[in-house]
Amino acid sequence: MRYKTLDFRQVKKYLSLFLDKIDPSGYAFYNMVKTCRKNKGEKINGLWHFTPEQVETFIRHPAVRPSILAKNNGLVYDFLLDNKKAKQEMCMILDIPDVDRETVAEFFCHNICEGDFSGIQFSFDGVAETARVILKGNSKEVMQLVNDFHSKYNM
Repeated sequence: MRYKTLDFRQVKKYLSLFLDKIDPSGYAFYNMVKTCRKNKGEKINGLWHFTPEQVETFIRHPAVRPSILAKNNGLVYDFLLDNKKAKQEMCMILDIPDVDRETVAEFFCHNICEGDFSGIQFSFDGVAETARVILKGNSKEVMQLVNDFHSKYNM
């Protein structure tokens, strides 16, 4: 089996963008570990190792998927309900068909975490046929991030 090593720090850094939205208490992460362990996940030298298929199985699980979608869509609903914004904000939904979903997720995760973006909220759904990205935050920063994506991938 091919495993990807998931260090808890890496999980918190890159996957917390959606795990924290599912359940800020961290229960979702531990539930994922428990579920994947049942699916033959292994703990080697203190680190959990899961195949990409095991993680995908967890995300697609009927008890998990609706929660992820509800929290993802919550970004849009929260934006629409907030009528007293202190500064200019934007909420953008990008549906990106016919792309490598992993590349899209990595681009936005990496650029939001490592870039000069403050306060951009991000949601990604790569399980459906079309990859969907939801971005909410400072209008200038959201536009810059989307323009960077389009420039890099010639879209």
